[in-house]
Amino acid sequence: MLQIFSQEYADQSDVQQTLNISESIIPEQYQPVLRRLLLAVADAKTRQLMDAEDDLIYELQQYARTINEMKEEVNEMKEEVNEMKEEVNEMKEEVAEKDRLIEELRQQLKDKAKE
Repeated sequence: MLQIFSQEYADQSDVQQTLNISESIIPEQYQPVLRRLLLAVADAKTRQLMDAEDDLIYELQQYARTINEMKEEVNEMKEEVNEMKEEVNEMKEEVAEKDRLIEELRQQLKDKAKE
């Protein structure tokens, strides 16, 4: 974390002694801290732009969460549909078995009526 303040990034030509830090060299976990530090020293226009970027990132994360939740719901619904299809197939098999038994009984009745 303290590498953000390393003097190797100091701009020697700048009287205000600012640091030129590339966001790409900072680990992901410290990116929010770096952005807040940059906000603290940025001018108003840059600060507004950074705030807009943060808002956009937040909205995109929310959108991604919503999509993932919807995907989970769709998967659950697909599972329910598959279970229902299995139940319907079992019922069809039961009906087919009953139809076969009814036909056998009819045949037996016909055979007995002939005797």
